[in-house]
Amino acid sequence: MSLTSGIDNQLRDRLGISDPYDFTVWAKKGWLPIGYFCESVPVVMLSLGKLFPVRAHGLTVRATDRADAHLSQVACPYTRSVLETALQGDFDSFGGYIFATGCDHIRRLKDVMDYLFHPVLSHIIDVPHKRSEQALIWLETQIKQFGQILTSTLGVDTREQALSQAISHYNRLCELIDSGNALRKKQPPLLNGLDFQHLIRFVKSSPYEISLSILPEILQEAALQDQKMDHKSRLMVVGSVLDDAEYLKLIEAAGSVVVVDRYCSGSQPVFTKIDETMAPYPALARHVFERTACPRMMSDFNKRVAEILRLSQEFAVDGVMVSPLKSCDLWGVEAALLADILKSHNLPVLQVEREYRLLGESQFQTRVQAFLEIISFK
Repeated sequence: MSLTSGIDNQLRDRLGISDPYDFTVWAKKGWLPIGYFCESVPVVMLSLGKLFPVRAHGLTVRATDRADAHLSQVACPYTRSVLETALQGDFDSFGGYIFATGCDHIRRLKDVMDYLFHPVLSHIIDVPHKRSEQALIWLETQIKQFGQILTSTLGVDTREQALSQAISHYNRLCELIDSGNALRKKQPPLLNGLDFQHLIRFVKSSPYEISLSILPEILQEAALQDQKMDHKSRLMVVGSVLDDAEYLKLIEAAGSVVVVDRYCSGSQPVFTKIDETMAPYPALARHVFERTACPRMMSDFNKRVAEILRLSQEFAVDGVMVSPLKSCDLWGVEAALLADILKSHNLPVLQVEREYRLLGESQFQTRVQAFLEIISFK
């Protein structure tokens, strides 16, 4: 299968647009994009009415000169890149900015964006750092307050019936994403990491209604294709935000295939179904709480390790790449501990810090090729 993403081309052809990730296309058709900057945000609420959630990214910039005047050089490159993107006007069609207390970098980003842009809607959801029933009640209160803000600011219906319908649509989307992951699990895989990354990016920049209408045919076509991928190793990639598909393209061009992701901007555990047997607000609070696999939940380290080990067996991976962003405080601690434990379970591990955009291509490529050589001799 070609390493130029087949799904990327399919999206263009089926939608009849040159850039399937351009959320302004849908804004011009009557939807209102709401930008969110952390996966701890209850994105289902951003799909109510004519709203749709857009995972803010900084893929349209290469340098962050203007953003560096407002954020420290030790701020993570994701926050500096998205601020630079905002400064060049790419987020002007957003109907609001939604954050969560994921880390200090995101909190600082909110402060700066509020100061610079004075958005009509800017809100941060305080997600607890420890799991308890009391913390869950607190989170439910936060989400209900957010619902009231959406209603008062944008006139959105956030009553239980509307939220239940949005949850149903979201769960259907999760089922489709699971279908995509099932294709990656095949021997050999029927969907490579580059294709899947483009699929996820499309879902996170389009109204759910559009995704639900187009994904079934794309996934069905992928399931029926008879092309086999030539690869040496099946890899899992773990870490913080990974928006730039060029990383996956380079990894797979070296002779591997990324069959499972465990980074916060990917599919696992982001697209996890919400319990529809519960009342919608308690169910949504529990969903946000339970799907959070970020190192910010420090007491969950063993749980995160167990899940990565489970996925490594389920997807029959030959090695794991632990790749946090530079200056990521949370993953800076987690990565080394995680790598040591995975190695103790006889999993080959490549630990490599990266920039938000793929800049040092030759250096990164050399590390990947050397890692694949090690795996081949295992």
